[in-house]
Amino acid sequence: MCGSLNKKGFSLLELLLALSIIAFLSSIVGARLFKRQNPASERKAFVVQLNKFMASAWYSAMTTQVPHRVVFDFKKKIVTAERAKKTEGSSLVKVPLDKQAFVPIINNYVFKNIEWPETFLIKHFFIEGHDEVANTRGSGLEKSWVFVMPNGLSQNVKLVIMQQDNTKSKRQSHLFDLELNPFNTQFKEQRYFKSKK
Repeated sequence: MCGSLNKKGFSLLELLLALSIIAFLSSIVGARLFKRQNPASERKAFVVQLNKFMASAWYSAMTTQVPHRVVFDFKKKIVTAERAKKTEGSSLVKVPLDKQAFVPIINNYVFKNIEWPETFLIKHFFIEGHDEVANTRGSGLEKSWVFVMPNGLSQNVKLVIMQQDNTKSKRQSHLFDLELNPFNTQFKEQRYFKSKK
């Protein structure tokens, strides 16, 4: 009975395929669990994403030679970009930025929007040294924006963000600052410090 192979079991190929599927699925689940449990990695990922978004708005402002604004929507927890609406026969130079109409950007090189994590709460939003959050006097700030000019410069902006750490082992919050460099429109994380008044 040399020709009959009635062995029960799995082949090496089947075992390798099953192990690779398990490894792939565990890497996805593990990465999501690690991201939820590590506030520092969540913070760093957000800063990277925000800087990519700011760079795309900067690029769009430079190439179109039209002022842009990056809008922080505090209710929806998203960041969007808009450009000044240019009508025929009008000059954007003569109209102050706060009086200009802005429209959403629709092109391939500017991200539509980014979301910030549910664990983030913007406590202060300083533009040119003025706190937009404090200026609302308790009514709650819905939106604020940062202008990016066609020459590549932006406003001086500082965000103070409270990040909740909702892991099972800890129930605490961390404060951190994001400071916008007006010359390259990139945010950099700073240590939070309280100003003495």
